[in-house]
Amino acid sequence: MKTANTTALACLCLLVMACTKEADPPPTTLTEEASIREIAQIEVVLHELEGLYFNHTYQLYLKDESGRIDSHRPEYNHFAEIGDCANLDLNTDQNTLSLDFGEGCEDNFGQTRSGKISIDYTYADDRTGNKATISLKDYGFQKLLVDGEIQLERMADSPGADLKNYALSFTDMVITQGTTNQTAFSGNRTLVLTDFENATPRTATLNVIQSISGTLSDGSSFSKNTSNGLIFLSQCWSAGTYFPNQGSESFRINNQSYSIDINSGCSYIFNVTTDSEERFEVNLSNSFSN
Repeated sequence: MKTANTTALACLCLLVMACTKEADPPPTTLTEEASIREIAQIEVVLHELEGLYFNHTYQLYLKDESGRIDSHRPEYNHFAEIGDCANLDLNTDQNTLSLDFGEGCEDNFGQTRSGKISIDYTYADDRTGNKATISLKDYGFQKLLVDGEIQLERMADSPGADLKNYALSFTDMVITQGTTNQTAFSGNRTLVLTDFENATPRTATLNVIQSISGTLSDGSSFSKNTSNGLIFLSQCWSAGTYFPNQGSESFRINNQSYSIDINSGCSYIFNVTTDSEERFEVNLSNSFSN
């Protein structure tokens, strides 16, 4: 009888503990600046991935011996050396290119990358209509992990031979910082690459217009839109800085509106203005500088 009572008491204790167990604490509410930093780092990640794509697909004409290469390949690689520490696995029968950074490697800029990126492409050159799928699984860049999929298409050229247009779309992208902080987003962006082939040294600009929305690590919703374009300079990305040189965009976090103004050279510094006209500076250098 004593044994039965002891067993019953133990079961009762377990039930009480189960019922009174505290739920997992809600995510810590981000400060205003921390929220803006999460949104701004999306820009860095996307531009860095674009640079990786352009650098490694430029080299396809050197490796793809299928005979499909023609005069549409780029004449000059403005994205050279970005992510060059990857081991490449090219399958010209399946039109796939895998970039394997292993458990971590440093490129020529001293930036650390890890994990894998897979690229499926239609053509091995840069002709209009070429489509690519960029798949990321635990891809690491500096202090971030990135998962998701990007669709990229080479669009018809703008008037003038030095302008090239690209369209990107992405869904269910996730950036993880630390062990639990995740930023989820989807959206689209258009790129106009301008090659100043007569400049000395030869340079290029990338003009970006985009619309992105998602959820921050504390559950807040956000959206951002760029109507006039963000300007990236080859002088910056060729030095390992993946942030606009100039431009502006508007965004919302829950019901709060903000605008960003960028005009600070090759850096990760930008100014923020709230809808109540408060202004402050944000610097992402600690997250991305070497």
